[in-house]
This record gives sequence, C-alpha cells and structure tokens, in this order.
Amino acid sequence: MRPLKLIMTGFESYKNKTEIDFENFGTKGLYLITGDTGAGKTTIFDAITFALYGTPSGSDRTVEMLRSHFADENTPTEVELDFEANGKKYHIKRNPDYERKVLRGEGTTIEAANAVLTFLSEDKTPVSGVSKVLAEVENILHLKKEQFCSIAMIAQGSFQKLLISKKEEKSKIFRELFHTEKYELLQKKLLQEKGSADGQVLNLKNQLKQALSIIEVNETDEDAEKIKTIKDTAFVKDDEIQLLQAFVERDEELLSDLGRRTQKVEKKLEDVNKNLQICAERKTLETEILKSENVSKLKNEALIRINGELETAEEEGKELPDLEKEKTLLEASLKNYEEIEKAEKELKAQTEKIAADNSSRQMLEKNKADINSQLETLKAEQLELKNAGEKIGTIQAGLEKITQKQNELREIKKQVLQFNSDKEGLALAQENARKSIVAADQASSLYTERLRLFNLEQAGILAAELKKGCPCPVCGSTEHPKPASKSEKAPSQQEIEESKENAEKLQKDSSELSKKAGELKGSVEKTEEAINKTLENQFENLTVEDEEILDKLEKRFFELEGEKKKLKEELELETGNKKRRNQLEEKIPDLEDSLKNVEGQLSQLQARISAEQAKLESEQKNLDEKKSGLKYETLEIAQGEFRALEDKIKGIRENLENTKKNKADCLLEIGKLEGTIKGLQEQLAKTQPVDEEKLLVQKAEFTAQKDSLNIQRDSLNNRKGKNHQSLLSVQSLVPEITKAEERRNMISALYEVAAGTNRGKNGKPSLETFVQMHCLDHINRRANIRFKTMTANKYELCRRIEEDGAELGLDLNIKDFYTGRERHVQTLSGGEQFQASLSLALGLADEVQETSGGIKLDAMFIDEGFGTLDSETLSKAMRALEDLSQGDKLVGIISHVEELESRIPLKISVKKDEAGVSHAELIKD
Repeated sequence: MRPLKLIMTGFESYKNKTEIDFENFGTKGLYLITGDTGAGKTTIFDAITFALYGTPSGSDRTVEMLRSHFADENTPTEVELDFEANGKKYHIKRNPDYERKVLRGEGTTIEAANAVLTFLSEDKTPVSGVSKVLAEVENILHLKKEQFCSIAMIAQGSFQKLLISKKEEKSKIFRELFHTEKYELLQKKLLQEKGSADGQVLNLKNQLKQALSIIEVNETDEDAEKIKTIKDTAFVKDDEIQLLQAFVERDEELLSDLGRRTQKVEKKLEDVNKNLQICAERKTLETEILKSENVSKLKNEALIRINGELETAEEEGKELPDLEKEKTLLEASLKNYEEIEKAEKELKAQTEKIAADNSSRQMLEKNKADINSQLETLKAEQLELKNAGEKIGTIQAGLEKITQKQNELREIKKQVLQFNSDKEGLALAQENARKSIVAADQASSLYTERLRLFNLEQAGILAAELKKGCPCPVCGSTEHPKPASKSEKAPSQQEIEESKENAEKLQKDSSELSKKAGELKGSVEKTEEAINKTLENQFENLTVEDEEILDKLEKRFFELEGEKKKLKEELELETGNKKRRNQLEEKIPDLEDSLKNVEGQLSQLQARISAEQAKLESEQKNLDEKKSGLKYETLEIAQGEFRALEDKIKGIRENLENTKKNKADCLLEIGKLEGTIKGLQEQLAKTQPVDEEKLLVQKAEFTAQKDSLNIQRDSLNNRKGKNHQSLLSVQSLVPEITKAEERRNMISALYEVAAGTNRGKNGKPSLETFVQMHCLDHINRRANIRFKTMTANKYELCRRIEEDGAELGLDLNIKDFYTGRERHVQTLSGGEQFQASLSLALGLADEVQETSGGIKLDAMFIDEGFGTLDSETLSKAMRALEDLSQGDKLVGIISHVEELESRIPLKISVKKDEAGVSHAELIKD
C-alpha cells in the first residue's frame, strides 16, 4: 500500500483544508516530516490510518477526539485518501460523528459517521458505509488495522522499550506486536477446563459416595462385611458391582417368602371373619325381633287409649244440633251490629271534626292576638326610627378626612426617613470631600518639594548618568575627573512625573467630591423645607429636626385611628337603623292585611261549628234507640262469639273423625308387626349358633401376625428400593467416573504442556512464550541484516540462553564479534540502542509482510529517536534506511533533527500558528 494524496479538514490540530501530495516524492526514497514537538507530524499518519480503518493509529486517541477544537460549526471533519495497492488505485473519504450547523434555520445537529470507497482503476460501484468500507479495505490490503500500524509505522521509543524492559513488560509488548494473546487465552482456557474436569470428577465421586451411603445392609446377609467395606471406601471395582447386584437380588427372594406366609395368615383370617359375620347376623335378627315385640306391645296399649278417646268424642257430638241452631240465630243479627258500628264511626268522625274546628278557632284567635301585639311593637319602633339615616353623609365625610390625614402622615414619615438617610449620606460625602482635599494638598506639596529638590540636584543627576569615554551633555568633555555627587534624597525624573500625575489626579477627585457634596447639601435643604411646610397642616411648632418627630407622627396616626374607629361604629349603627326603618315600612302593612284575613276566617269557622253541633246531637239520639234491643254491646263481641261457635262445632267434628282414623291405623300397624315378628323368628331358626369370644381371640392373633409380616415386607421393600436405586446409580456412575478421569488426565497434560510445567525443575516455556520466542528468532535474523550494517559487523542481536541451556526467556543479548562474547543490550550506548531498536522494527516489518501472504507495503513511516544519535551513528542509520528505500519503498521519517533536514531534500514541514492550528507545506530543496 502506498499513499498518493491525503486531504485533512477539521481533523485534530488541522483546522483548515490541508492537502499533502505524496506523488511528488516518487515511488521510492526518503522524505522527512519535520516540525517542532506537538506541531502535528504524527497526526498525518493518524489521518491515513483513520481513512483506511476508521480509527487513529495510537491507542491513546479515540474517534471522539478527532474533531478539531479550532473548527467552527460550518467546517466539516473529514479525511480523503488516494492510495495504490497491488497495482490498483483507490479513493476513500471518511468522517467521524461530529456536531455541525443545520442546513436551514438555527442550531446544530450530529453528522453521522460515514465512509465511501471509490475504485479508480476499475469500473465498480463505490462502496459506502462504515462497516462495509472497513471490510473492503481489509480485503484489499490483507491487513487488519493492528497489523498495518505495526509494520507501516515505527512508533517513537516502542522498540527501544522492547530492548531494555523487564520480562513481564517484554511479554506484554510481544503480545501486542505478534498478537499472541490467543495462546495465552488457550492456556487460560485449558486451566479453566482442567478445573472444570477436576470438579466433574470430584462431583461424580461425591455422587458415587452418596449412592453407596444409602445402601442398607442386612446384618445376617452372607456379604454384609464386604458391602460395609465398599461403603466405607466409597470405591467400587467391576467385580464388586456383581456382588452388589447379587446382594440386591437376595432381597427379592426374601420378599417372595414373606408373601407366601402372609397369604396363609390372610386365609385363616378370612375364615374367622366369615364366622364372625354369621354371629353378627344372628345378633341383628334377635335385636330386630325384640324391637318389633316392644313396638307391638306399645301399639296395643295405644289402641286401648284410642277406644276411650272415641267414646268421649261420640258423647261431645250429641251437642252439635243445639250449637248449629245458636250459630244460625247469631249470624242473622250480625247485620244490625254492622249498621250500629257504621253509625258510631260517622258520629265519631263528626265529633273529631268539630273538635278540630274548635282547635282551629283557638289558633286563629291566638294568631289574631299575636298580630295585634306585633303591630303595636313595630309601630312604636317605627316612630323611634323616624329620622334614621340622616347622619350617614356627615360621618362618611369625616372618615374620608381622617384617611386623608393618615395618608399625609405616612408620606411625611417616608420623607423623614429618606431625609435622615440623605443627611447621613451628606455627612459621609462631606467627610470624603474633606479627606480628598487634604490628600490633594499633601500630594501637591510633595510634588512641589520633589520638583525643588530635582532642580537643586540637576548636576548630581547628570553626573550619575555619565560614562567613561562618552561626552558630557553640559561641557562635552569625555573625561570626568570630578563629577558632582547626587544627594540620596534627590528624586528622579520619573518620580517627578509620577508625583505630578498623582497630584493632578487627587486634585480632580477632590473637585468632583466637593461638587457632589454641595449638590447633595442643596437637595437635603430643599427636602427639609418641603417636609416642614407639610407638617404645618397637622402640627404646631413641629419641624423635621425635632428628635421625637417619628414618635409624634406615630402617636398622631393612632389618635386618628381611634377617631376613625368611633366614626365607623356610628356609621354602622346609622346604616343599620336606616335599613331597619325601611324593613318596618314594608312589614307593617303586610301584618295589617294578615289581621283582616284572620278575623274573616274566625267568623266563618264559628258559624260552621254551631251547625255541626246541632246535627251531632240529633244523630246520637237515634243511635241510642237502636242499641237498646241487642244482646251484645258491639259488633266485635258478636263476631267473636260467632267465630267461637264455628270453631267449637268444627273441633267436635274433626276430633270424632280423627279418633276413628287413629283406631283404624293402629289396628293396621299391629297386624303388620305380628307378620314381621313371625318372619324374623323363621330366619333365626335357620342359622347355627357360634362361639363369638373364641372367634375374636383368633382374629386378634391372625391380625397381629399379618401386621408383623406387612411391617417386615414394607421395611424390606423400602430397603430393596433404596438398594436397587443405589445399584443403578453405581452402575451408571462408575463408567462416567472412568471417562471423566481420562478426560481430566488428558486436559491436565495439555495444560502442563501449554503452561510449561510438565518437565524438570524449571519446566518448559509456556506455549505463548514459545511462540513469542519463535517470532523473535525470525525477527532477529531479519533485524541483524541491518544491525550488522549499521555497526560495521560489530554486533548481532540474539536471544539470551540461560546458563543451564534452558531457552525460557525473551530477553535479548548482544553478541560482540570484537570480544567474541555475549552481553546484555543495556550495556550498549544510547546510539547503539537506537540502532538495535530500529533494526528490530524494520525486521518486524519484513517478517509481517513475508508471513502474511506476501503482503507488500510500498510506504512506511518511522517516528524514532534520531535526536539521541551522534553524527557518525546517524549516518549509519541513514545508510540503512536509504538501502531500505531503494527497493521501491517510500520511507517517511518523522523528526525535528536539523542534520536530517540538511540530508533529506524532500520534506513536509509542519508548523503551528499562534492560535495552535497546524499547517503542512511540501518542500523540495
């Protein structure tokens, strides 16, 4: 990959659009990217990396940091790159997320990250989208971003750090360079798998131990001791599984024997229960016979009682004809009782109506008296309120006058407070003016005195400035044998000018403060005059200067408040009286109309009461005549007597019928009972008597035997189930444990190989270290081609071998061909360490390109520490880089070393202006 043209806009420190045309440098050779530290040299490589992969080259910068802080909201942040790879040309344009101004209206919006790849050498549709462009670039270059940065950019100090770092740091650096983290992950994964396998074996063995622990051992069994040993050791051999199986099967034989014994006992128990059933049936028959005989006896006794009741009922039935005759006569007279009751109700209603009318008359008379009394009272009150309301206007005028005076007092108080504040301000202003006058006078005196001393000491002042060989400004002589001396109190010209400026300033300040104090005094006097004039309206001989003026104003305000309260009370009373007078003028005529209405009602009611009373007396006389021929006093009594006769007749008839029915029913039940007793006695005669007590004893014995056998069976069944389940678990777990142990042993062996702990006291290197050592050996071979050239075949890089011959480390030694011995790289000088680190970096680039499918990078950047090299070492390093660039490779060196600027004619000069914005310029010397 070779960059052709780079355009940066709003990118990091490049605010404005900056274009770098790499084609001006050709296809091979060296060019220099020069500029002060922090000018923005490395940013150029950042921009190339961002254009290709969407992120900057270094891990210390993120995409969010790419937006230039100098760019305004109208400037985009974007990078464009033309590059060539494998003989084809491409153009890529990419931007990160950044905030920009909206196209219409006010405000800003977020411009989403995007990328577009155009095929300049092929007729293909451009690819757009961040992820799609990244995938296409990786396909074109056959490099991931990390690989590209490792071989296209030799970062400052990275390989020198590799030379001298400790083992742990060096392994971390190798991991980043060679991407060997997958081997470390494999080692960790194997450790996790080993732990998991150990846990699985332990878990299966615990399950086996648990399965064996639940086996119940029959002490009488022939293999009891062997089974206990297996349980205690929690380990089972193959032949012991057959032993366990035979042990479990013997429980099945014991269960079969218990079953046969149980069946025999159950047959005996069944026979006993049958005989007990016969005994129970005989008892039931005997009980039913006895019960039926007792009931038959009771029914015969009841028949005797019913016969007596029937005789009594037939005797009462002889009264029925007389009772029927009496009922008929009483029923015929009930109509007269009804007519009399109706008449009595009408008389009662009439009497109640007369009473109600008399009550109404009394209420009307009372109402009449109340109205007369109320009229007299209201007319008297009306006479008293004849002049009510005439004082309202006068009282309201008095209230307004008092309110006006109170408002004046509030305003006077406000003015007095402001006057006192202004007086304090005036006093302060006068004091400031006085102090200012004093300060101005002192400054003026100081200036006058200094000016006098300055004039007196002119000779000494001039002599102090004379120099040997320079002419005197007074006499022109270049010799100054006896110059005048200057008094220590003599002021300088500058002090004179400062004194003058200070005096003039203080004089000006004094005038302004005096003017301000005078204006404030006039304002205070004017305010005082206005307040005193206002006080004359309410007070005699009271001025604003009176010390008690605020207390007197407050006292006068509360006096007016008291007067105001009294007037409000009078106004309220007068307003109420006027309202009451108006109410009376409306109410009295209404009461007079009510009185006339009540008197008319009384007259009509009295006439109606007299007529109704006369009618009531006549009808009462007629009713008394009708009641004189009747047996009972009221209809209710007569009706009650009629119902009693009906009930008595009905009762006699029902009693006679019920008694006859009861006798018939009793005779029927007695017949049924005699038939039932006969049938039960016949059934009892057909059954044989048995010895129940003996049968119960046999039943208890056989039941106890059966229960005992069942308990033994349940216990044996429970033991058999547990042991059978345990046997199944053991049979499945033993092969699982064997398989798990084999897997654990395999993983443990792999882990020990990967971790380097499988052999000897010091072991072997870990898998990751071994791969890193292999990579380092390859890089050393390529690096030594240039390192020997730079050091005139004096040194060679080699991996350190321990004294016992173990190749366990990543430390580097230097083989010194002058002495024939190896030594640590830290013994090299600074320039030699730079040569070694640069050789390592170039060797890494060669190795990655060679091992990554023949990848060829036509351009690279070197950002190493050339500033630490002396002239000779720098020359050797440059020769190596020149040799590197001869093979169709363009090498950019990032440095600010002045000697490089003179040696390399092609340059990109990077500078920052006063605002901190970077600018890049192409230079050809």
